[in-house]
Amino acid sequence: MKKTYIFLIFFALFIIFGCSAKDDPVTSQESVSEKIIGKVISAKTGEVIPQVLISTTGSSASVTTNIDGTYVIDKITPGTYVIKASKSGFYSEEISVKVDTGKIVIGDFILYEERYGSISGKVIDVVTNSGVFGVTISTEPTTGVVYTDNSGNFTIPNILILRDQSYTLKADKTGTYDIATKIVKFADSTKINVNLTLEPIYGVIEGIVTDSKTALPVAGVNITTNPPTASVLTDLQGHYIIPQVLRLSGSNKYNLIATKNSYKKNTDVNIIVLGGRTTQGDIIIEPL
Repeated sequence: MKKTYIFLIFFALFIIFGCSAKDDPVTSQESVSEKIIGKVISAKTGEVIPQVLISTTGSSASVTTNIDGTYVIDKITPGTYVIKASKSGFYSEEISVKVDTGKIVIGDFILYEERYGSISGKVIDVVTNSGVFGVTISTEPTTGVVYTDNSGNFTIPNILILRDQSYTLKADKTGTYDIATKIVKFADSTKINVNLTLEPIYGVIEGIVTDSKTALPVAGVNITTNPPTASVLTDLQGHYIIPQVLRLSGSNKYNLIATKNSYKKNTDVNIIVLGGRTTQGDIIIEPL
């Protein structure tokens, strides 16, 4: 009977202390899971922004902000993350946060509304100093494509103003001019005005062929070039013209070749052809 009484006492104590330990907030407190929480606010209005996409690098986690502009990314592995907030009509923002075990990290954002501007200007022929019609104007990054009017003027409207970045403006009239590029940046302005100059890639060779003894012009002389361009004959005044001669790079020259029966071949004349210009190539040939 005494043993039974002692057993009952110990059993009662076990129940009492066991229940007390279970209800003790120190021993039963749940561990805090790793989370990133934050709010997104408009820089212009100071109001919260809902439906902002929040994503992280190094993880597939992505959420959108609630109607009150808040978000929560939970069950995230401890480590360092770059969080990105993006929404149409606003510039995207990124912040870096470090998530420690059992910690909640705050990642708030302030978003700025996107700004738009325009780039205008004129494309000019470097030789004639006149505007060039039909030049293709584009940008990198791509915004759109426009063409110059009859006076060489152009405007690219509704261009997103890049933050801390530049646009490369390109003017291209394939087969007629070299491509021209220029780097432009909006900074604090919404309008850019810039001119570009184009260098023609074709020139003209013309000249007169004369007899070395009489100094008179010689008709019917065949004129060719090396590198090859075209084969033409001199007229009654000994005059010839070779149009659309491609400008050679650097200081490279064309060798003019004049041939006619009863005359020695002349290969002594070498000239540099300039784009958009006429280069004189007079030749003297000697009778046999």
